[in-house]
Amino acid sequence: MKKTSIPLVRELASRYSHDELEHCITQQLTDGVNPCLAENDPDTVVAILAQASYVSEWVKKGFSLPQGMRALGAQRRQFSGGKKASAP
Repeated sequence: MKKTSIPLVRELASRYSHDELEHCITQQLTDGVNPCLAENDPDTVVAILAQASYVSEWVKKGFSLPQGMRALGAQRRQFSGGKKASAP
């Protein structure tokens, strides 16, 4: 899987709500297309939408967009075996 574009994740998280992003993920998985992101590789689309959804969920909880992006970075580092994730 390709590395995701952080600016694209930030843009999608600010443009769409968590629920809208989840709907786009569902559409991508069932129909192979979605209204949020047009990309050739379905795995990349789902990965980017999932990350934007994660950030959007933090914003929905009352955190700022930069705090949500930091939480995503911490989550990614934890997943890849780096530093332990913590809330912003």
